[in-house]
Amino acid sequence: MFEHSRRVFTGMMALLMARSIPNEGVARPTPRAPGRAALIALALATAGLLLPKQVFAEDLPVDGLDVARRIDERAEGDASRRVVDIVLTDRRGKTRERSALVLKSRDDGSRSTRFTYLAPKSVKDVTFLSRDDLASEGGDERWLYLPATRKVRRIPASDRGDYFLGTDFTYEDIQSEFKLSLRDYDFTLDSSRRSEDGTIYVLSATPKTEAIARELGYGGLSAEVDGNSWLFRRAEFFDLQGDPLKTVTVHAAEAIDGIWCATDVEVVNHQTGHETRFLYREVAYPPAFPEQVFSASSLSRGLPQEYLP
Repeated sequence: MFEHSRRVFTGMMALLMARSIPNEGVARPTPRAPGRAALIALALATAGLLLPKQVFAEDLPVDGLDVARRIDERAEGDASRRVVDIVLTDRRGKTRERSALVLKSRDDGSRSTRFTYLAPKSVKDVTFLSRDDLASEGGDERWLYLPATRKVRRIPASDRGDYFLGTDFTYEDIQSEFKLSLRDYDFTLDSSRRSEDGTIYVLSATPKTEAIARELGYGGLSAEVDGNSWLFRRAEFFDLQGDPLKTVTVHAAEAIDGIWCATDVEVVNHQTGHETRFLYREVAYPPAFPEQVFSASSLSRGLPQEYLP
C-alpha cells in the first residue's frame, strides 16, 4: 500500500516538474493545464486517499458513547487471577485489613467473577459470584455465599447497588470494575485534554431510567478516563438527589502481559466519611479456569487448593 502510494505521488510530482520546464523546441499552442498549486494539491490528495487512515489522524473517540465502548472493550484476558489487600478506614481513622482472591473468566458471551475472602477468620471464605450475560438484556446473575449459614443466596438486580461487606464498593462495582454498562447509562463526552501520558477524556454518565438509578444507587457520575489504558483515573459519583456521594481514584495501574490493570484503587465516601482501598498483587492471566469454579453450587465447597496464594 505504501509503495503504491509513493509511486502515485512520484508520478504526479514528475508531471508537475515536466510542466514547469520550458519546451526548447518549436512553439505550439497547448491546451490550458492546471496550475502548479492545483497539481500539488491533487498529488497530496491522491496520496492521502491511498494511504491508511491512521497515517494522517489518530483514531480518536467521537462522543461519550464511543469512550464508554472503549472502556467496555478494554482487554481483560480470557482469565485472570489477583490477590487484593483491602484497607477499610472509618471516619475516626480506625483501620481494618482484609485480603481476598479475585478470579475472572471471560468468553464471547459472558464474564464471570469470583471474589473470595481469605482473611481475617471472621470473613474467610465469604464469596461473591457474578455472571454477566454480555449478549442479552438483563441476563446478569449474582450470588453470595456465607459460611456461617452454609447457604448460597441469590442477589436480585434491585440490590446490586448495595455496598459489599463493609466496603465502599457496591456489588455492581465489584462485578463490573467500573466498566460502565452501555445498557444502564447515557454518556456525554464533556471535554478532552493532553497530558504527559496521552489524552484524558472527561466522561459524564447518567442512568437511563429512574428505576436503573435506584438499582445502581447512583444519580450520575463524572470520570476522567485515561486514553491509553481506558481505565478511570478519577471518578465522582453522585447520589439520587445529585449530591456528591463518593470519589474513586486509581492511584496506580500497570500493563501486565500487555493487559492494563488497576493496582491501587481508593474509594472515599463523602457522606459517611468511610474509605476503602484495594491493593492488587500477584496479578496473572492463566489460560482458563474450569467452569465449576464459577458455579453457584460449588461455592460451599471452597476454592481448589491450587488457586490459593
